[in-house]
Amino acid sequence: MEAAAEAAEPESGGGGGAEEPVVSLAEVLAENEELEKEARAVLGASDHERCSYSQ
Repeated sequence: MEAAAEAAEPESGGGGGAEEPVVSLAEVLAENEELEKEARAVLGASDHERCSYSQ
């Protein structure tokens, strides 16, 4: 039965045998939230329309 399951899986074109990791939508959303928090911490109240450096 295991051989049938392997035959049903599509082959990757890379031939390297490395499979891509399976990622759930919840994991993607959690990582996105962490990246947004980090960006807010780094950028703070910056504005793309006004330069933050004194002239």
